[in-house]
Amino acid sequence: MREDGGRQISHATLEEIRIRAVKRVEAGASPEDVIRTLGFSRARTDE
Repeated sequence: MREDGGRQISHATLEEIRIRAVKRVEAGASPEDVIRTLGFSRARTDE
């Protein structure tokens, strides 16, 4: 599992990832599948 949680990725790169992820969801992919294939995970809110 990644330790940095994406914090070491540049703002421009994160924005490109977001744009591509949204397009994939709009095309019919589930958000969970998109998150998993990008190597990320949902933020935990129970802590």
